[in-house]
Amino acid sequence: FAFAAIGFGFYRLRVRGLRRRAFELEAKVAERTSEVEAQKTQLTENNEKLDALNRQMGRANDDMLSVLNQLRLGVAISEKGGAVSFLSQAAQNFLNVSEHEAVGADWTKLLPLTEEEKARIKFVSALPQKQRSRVPVQLRIEDGRRYQMEIEVQDDPREVERKIFYLYDVSEI
Repeated sequence: FAFAAIGFGFYRLRVRGLRRRAFELEAKVAERTSEVEAQKTQLTENNEKLDALNRQMGRANDDMLSVLNQLRLGVAISEKGGAVSFLSQAAQNFLNVSEHEAVGADWTKLLPLTEEEKARIKFVSALPQKQRSRVPVQLRIEDGRRYQMEIEVQDDPREVERKIFYLYDVSEI
């Protein structure tokens, strides 16, 4: 009987310890759950702010492209290897190509220039930014149109290996 009483007492102590531990764990789970809920709320707020900023940036990008296209200033951006990654609407009109056709093409193949004109552009783009000048060229489009242009090459301020080509139509001048 004494052995059973000791066993029962041990059992009661063990149950009491387990209940205390379960209570502590429930308190920790409740605390952690409230922390997760607070983080979830913060993440939702941050996502909403990010969405608003993305919409604002999209509008700013659209505004910039609209102004760029109204200026009749052709713009092409090339990556490090020379592949075109952007072509403005005005440049598409000058070159008689779509952006889909232009993106990925090498700028030397995209711009209908003589080898001498391409060499001058390469030479100018290799100069330090402040020593560069516009290069006068003549675009000869397949449909027979010709444009007297000046091409200015600038480094992309975000990534120096990328180049921005500004195509100024000076035909009327």
